[in-house]
Amino acid sequence: MKAKIFVVYLFGSLSWILILVGINSVYAKTYTCNGPLIIINDTATCNGVDISKSSPESKCISNEKSVCGYEIVTVHANGGGAVSSCTKDVAPESYIDDSSAVCGNATVGPLVKILNGSIVSGVVELDGNTEIIKSNVQGTMYIIDSKVEMSQIAGAGQIYYSEIATTLKSGSGDIEESKISSSNISGSGAVISSDLRNINKSGSGEIIGATLKDQIISGSQDIRGNK
Repeated sequence: MKAKIFVVYLFGSLSWILILVGINSVYAKTYTCNGPLIIINDTATCNGVDISKSSPESKCISNEKSVCGYEIVTVHANGGGAVSSCTKDVAPESYIDDSSAVCGNATVGPLVKILNGSIVSGVVELDGNTEIIKSNVQGTMYIIDSKVEMSQIAGAGQIYYSEIATTLKSGSGDIEESKISSSNISGSGAVISSDLRNINKSGSGEIIGATLKDQIISGSQDIRGNK
């Protein structure tokens, strides 16, 4: 049976509602998700987790709302934070304070600290001596041995051995061995061994070995050093 699909985003929240209404049918199926909701044929995924009724992972979804949307959460033994039953693997040694949460299909390593109201969701992997402080991290990010503070991290890509503060990072570009503050980093271009302050970067160009401040950078041209 063909179906019409209606997708509604509730502005001011992280909720997505998708309703399938069958043609010449009286039934309706509603999914509620605290992030990206994708439906292909009879399979619906929320933050990378299959929430279709036919999936075993749907057992981590309930009708009661939690800090992780409608995912069932438990209290993390080390710190008292909320951990979704949908998560892939959260090491018991990791520290998640009681104001923070790990949702979706995230993976958290044993040395990771998640603090001060941070939310980690999606297919995010955190490993090494990583600290997430007062930040939201979602998408398909891999972060190792890095500090993220008062920032919004989304999209794809990897962050290695870096410090990021008061920054919005989206797109698929990697960040390696860099310090970034008060910036907006998007696009697919990597930032490597650089110090960026108040930078608005987009496009596919890479920044390598540069110290930059108060600039708008776009396009495909690479920047090496301070040239």
